[in-house]
Amino acid sequence: TNKLTVSLNFKWKNQIINSYFHKDINFFNKNFTGDLIQKINIHTQNSSSVIYYFALILKEAVIIGAIYILLASISLPFTLGLTIFFIIIFFVTGLLGKHYILKKTIERNAAQKKVYSYTNIIINGIKIIKLFNKQEYFRNIFYNFSNIQKKIDINTQTLVNFPAVLVRTLTFISLVFLVFLSVNGLISITDTSSLIIYIGSAYKINNCMGSINN
Repeated sequence: TNKLTVSLNFKWKNQIINSYFHKDINFFNKNFTGDLIQKINIHTQNSSSVIYYFALILKEAVIIGAIYILLASISLPFTLGLTIFFIIIFFVTGLLGKHYILKKTIERNAAQKKVYSYTNIIINGIKIIKLFNKQEYFRNIFYNFSNIQKKIDINTQTLVNFPAVLVRTLTFISLVFLVFLSVNGLISITDTSSLIIYIGSAYKINNCMGSINN
């Protein structure tokens, strides 16, 4: 999978750079340099990663299926309850997060394009910039778009990790509650063991779902 991913990445890079050589001059006047650079370096890498992500999703889906079969054989009602719990988390975070993430991704890509464009301008025109003492002007522009991209990346990654954080927190609270019930003799060891199995399984399924969501 890794070999195929890397091979496709470099194959598409070569195809794009070759297509640039056959474009009219007006094509480069109508497009930002940063956007053209992104097509070679970023878009090809993300597109070729589809193969890797598909294999990862398939692996995690098999693990989730195996765990569900095991849990259903132990207790069907508990398994249905676990399924409802994950469906609620999936839809709540999906509905709230999808619009936000897509919106912020577009803003991040625009900022990243600006960063690439101004990087190209700075590198190619560094002599003129220093000659007219415009270092501070271009430095501030670069920092501005770079900080926009950084803030959006931080916020987006935090939101993407929210479902996993939620399940880990609920798992910890459940374990503490089970210890409390066991110490006070309110629940038998057998029941506690079964619940701990389900909590551990929920944590593993959460990790698998996290990988698939990413």
